[in-house]
Amino acid sequence: MKRELQLMCLVLVAVVIAGLFGCSHKPAYSEMDTNKSSRNQNQNQTSEGQAAAPVQPAPQPAADAAQTAPSTPAPFKTPTFLDQASGGIKDLPTYPNAARVSVQLGPIEGVNTMSLIYVTGDPMDKIAAFYTRVIKDQKWTVSDKILDPELSEWTLKKGEDNSAKVQVKKDQKTGAFNIVMVRGEQMQAPKK
Repeated sequence: MKRELQLMCLVLVAVVIAGLFGCSHKPAYSEMDTNKSSRNQNQNQTSEGQAAAPVQPAPQPAADAAQTAPSTPAPFKTPTFLDQASGGIKDLPTYPNAARVSVQLGPIEGVNTMSLIYVTGDPMDKIAAFYTRVIKDQKWTVSDKILDPELSEWTLKKGEDNSAKVQVKKDQKTGAFNIVMVRGEQMQAPKK
């Protein structure tokens, strides 16, 4: 037993000594020279402490200027359908008894897009009647429609450049209805 205890103490001392020598110097932020350029600080060093020669990239074949120039995205233009006062959609009003949960706005593949999510505790028949009336009043063309007690959906079009989708779906956990409205408008091609 005494011999085993001595052996364990010896192993423990060896581990502590190895840990102390292995971790004897840790670079600290206080030791960095902030006046040196990062180019000099990040060069590889040889075993003698001298900086190794930087690796030169392989020469690239000459390329057409149009291929190498980075493409600049078209500047964002506020969609004409955005109601700046309410933050909603002008020609697709919000259901009156709904609370806004989410808003997303931005271009997607050449289309200015806005997505709104609302939640309401009102019944489906009341919500569906509201959107049926709004769609007709705002002169949308319905290309597809689903009317169901737990899911109603309208796919809409107005001319060639405007589209929308309204989806009303029952949340099975809460019993409330989520209203998702997505509105899109083709972006005008930049003038050259």
